Amino acid sequence: MRYQTELRPLEVAPAASLFCQFVFVSAGTSKGWREVDNEEKGRKRKPHYRHQRCGICETPVAKHFPYQHEGKEMTKQILTATILLLSLFSYIAAQSRTDGFKDANPRQTLENLGQIGLTVKYGQVDGLETAMQPAVLQKLRDRALNRLSQGKVPLLQATDEAAIVARPRLVFTVTLRKPTDPPPALGIDSKLFQRVRLWRDPAQEVELPTWSMSVVGPKVDSEMLLALFDKQVDAFVREYRAANPNPPLVESLATEPQLKDTVSALQGLTGIDLMVSLRFIQFAEPRFQALADPLQREAENKLKQAGIPLLRYAPETARAGYPLLNVVVTLDQNGASYAPGIDVSSQFWQRVQPIREKQKYTYLPTWESHANDGPAITEETLRKIVNSQLDQFIEAYRRANPTLPSQPTAKTQ
Repeated sequence: MRYQTELRPLEVAPAASLFCQFVFVSAGTSKGWREVDNEEKGRKRKPHYRHQRCGICETPVAKHFPYQHEGKEMTKQILTATILLLSLFSYIAAQSRTDGFKDANPRQTLENLGQIGLTVKYGQVDGLETAMQPAVLQKLRDRALNRLSQGKVPLLQATDEAAIVARPRLVFTVTLRKPTDPPPALGIDSKLFQRVRLWRDPAQEVELPTWSMSVVGPKVDSEMLLALFDKQVDAFVREYRAANPNPPLVESLATEPQLKDTVSALQGLTGIDLMVSLRFIQFAEPRFQALADPLQREAENKLKQAGIPLLRYAPETARAGYPLLNVVVTLDQNGASYAPGIDVSSQFWQRVQPIREKQKYTYLPTWESHANDGPAITEETLRKIVNSQLDQFIEAYRRANPTLPSQPTAKTQ
């Protein structure tokens, strides 16, 4: 008869205590405790700790612990425990990086929004004949006005973009590409811009897209364009009505807070966190999956060499508003998403507050860069795009913080 220790989930504990628990449990699990047979004891009794023998040397357990052995078996057990610990610490570090996303609540930023401006514009539009562009744009604007009005979304009457630049505004950007251009052929980005305060420094006000949505299509087609555009408008109406079940009070243009001087959302940062991740559409090739950790390390080294401190402790990150540079690499080898083979999006997230709602906050990108390539996927091209976006962030960080610390502080790495 044998009794084998069960490996159970452990609660978070100090590192030294946790290591001891892992070693003890791992040692007991690897070889097991041998319960002394009833015949061997000469009498029947319930199993007891002092009647168990070590699975390594058969010595009664009461006399020593199995991790006192220095043989190969114990080396394997300690190595296993160390690997488990490193995995646990890596998991905790990854969890602390994503803690800020728990605050992400775009719908909350629509509460009590009041009147908003409307802008419909083109991005890249070489996939549509020049003569047709004004008429199509006007048609889209009329459809947006109609659907927003039916949804009881209060709109500003001003149509001049300069007149609504200081106001909350909903912007639809329509992209129509030629068939020979990289996919997607059709794209619509919807963003609601408004002024917010940075959580870590409420004196800093910046304008950001606090709600956004995008959609793509495989071809430039009138019917598809109108259908996708209507879906985007309807999605905003649903979000707005959910955030404002009762119509908010409509303020006049004169009572709107005046814009302050433009400041960079990166100004005054004392450290940031970094996360590089890979996503795959349908198929994940092992040789690209293996790039996740090297890309993370290379990015960290690049930021350190640029003098940008990296935060390592969750409490410090929380007090700073969870500043996170999130680099997401999406690979689509089969073209299933109507997007290029390599798509890299870098966003710098921070906790912010809407100006009109001082008690509420959310988590938003305050800087971003986007690039793609394909359809062929190569490691060289992937790294080139990631490094290019890191260079853009470093440049923006340095412009906002011309005097970088020569050495990271004790709370950063």
